Amino acid sequence: MNHSAFNQMVASLQGSETNKDFLPVWVSEKPRTMDQPVETSGREVHVTEWSMKQKEFQVDAGVPIEARLRILYYPYWKATSEGKQLTTTPASDGALLVSIPQTTTQVKVNFVEPVSSYVAGALSILGLMAIVVLFAEWFPPARFLDVAAAE
Repeated sequence: MNHSAFNQMVASLQGSETNKDFLPVWVSEKPRTMDQPVETSGREVHVTEWSMKQKEFQVDAGVPIEARLRILYYPYWKATSEGKQLTTTPASDGALLVSIPQTTTQVKVNFVEPVSSYVAGALSILGLMAIVVLFAEWFPPARFLDVAAAE
């Protein structure tokens, strides 16, 4: 399958039903189908961006609510509005819920990698470099040149 066909297949599967075995153990019910990326009860929502690592939407003024997003809850999804962090919680079926105040709110939801991911990446690169250096000391290039010259 070529790259373009694969991308089209993946795009067509977004939002489709999942296998229950792929869900975390804390999900207690089958995820329900959502027609929109963000659902709120009684308040208008305007989605301005919906990418893999960032979601952005505006919720009109009204009573405080929890907006339901069409993504699986994970603690590294961080929701902010005007620089202030909003509370995120999981729904019983695994969807991400974001607490929205009563004012008109511009919400940004970003996937924020923890510092430990960057530290682990840096340590992996340093470890790989150490292996290369040790390998180079163990098998110096001159040894291979001497063998080739003797033949």
